[in-house]
Amino acid sequence: MGLKHTHVKQNCFLCHQSSVESICFNCQKTFIIQPKRCLSCACILEKHLDYCGDCLTKKNVFDNAYTLYDYQGSIAYLIAQFKYENRLFLGRFFAKKITSAINTIYGQQIPKIIAMPLHKNKTKSRGFNQAVELLNLFDKNQLNKHNCRRIKETKSLMRLTLQERAKEIKNAFAVDNIDETHILLVDDVMTTGASFTELAKMIRKTSPKVKKIDVLSLARGVF
Repeated sequence: MGLKHTHVKQNCFLCHQSSVESICFNCQKTFIIQPKRCLSCACILEKHLDYCGDCLTKKNVFDNAYTLYDYQGSIAYLIAQFKYENRLFLGRFFAKKITSAINTIYGQQIPKIIAMPLHKNKTKSRGFNQAVELLNLFDKNQLNKHNCRRIKETKSLMRLTLQERAKEIKNAFAVDNIDETHILLVDDVMTTGASFTELAKMIRKTSPKVKKIDVLSLARGVF
């Protein structure tokens, strides 16, 4: 899908210089983008590899994983401002980046897109689901908004170990049957992939027509 570009004079949120976007081009150059990532989990790789050791020995529930940035520095700050300080204009800025990435990856064959569900209590307290905001440039017929729900109000996964994350997120989602064969799950941050994994498991369990599940995050945690 094409984007309509409208240039409005404003100041960059980071450096406060005049900019045509919420973040100026010079500040965008500071965003860390890794040239080579595992095709299955999006972790950083050496240039000559396509998959990390873990993914070579154990297949993920989802098929392909993509991300735009490393979750550190300016990106981590901007995502925190967007999510926790209600800077929704940053969500609109990142929505352009997400839309461009999806169009680049899939071209005319964009799968049905599902935003990572947020529990109703978290949505109420925050006022929005950040994953939904990242997809607001897509036409409604490209999104699946009704088949996946978060039914367990989990505590923050950020400070939990890999095993604790898997236990906390277990049975957190309810999924109705999905008719599409190819699904793309989208979230703002992927750290260990526990949320993506659990949701993908539920989709596989309830929706036999789904043959391929990809995941895309705005940023990937760095270890």
